[in-house]
Amino acid sequence: MDWSIIVVAGVTALFGGGGLLAIVKFLKDNSKYKELISELAKDVKRLEIQNLINHTPKNKKAIYEAYDKYRDMGGNSYICDCVEDWENQMTKK
Repeated sequence: MDWSIIVVAGVTALFGGGGLLAIVKFLKDNSKYKELISELAKDVKRLEIQNLINHTPKNKKAIYEAYDKYRDMGGNSYICDCVEDWENQMTKK
């Protein structure tokens, strides 16, 4: 995080002229980064699940743990379908 932006915004707020708007703009722009990081974390978790299913399909504990974390992160139904297919394949064996 670039603290200089916060310091400049704070000084501007103290000495007048739109400092509050600068702080609000910084926080608004920063929330975009948080959203991007959250989406990237979900993407990485989805790839982890797919990798586990493809390379260690018998490791149920790891797959279910990763899947639970993915759903807690707000993951979508695509990976749910992948896990369901994997479960069906495992029960056939």
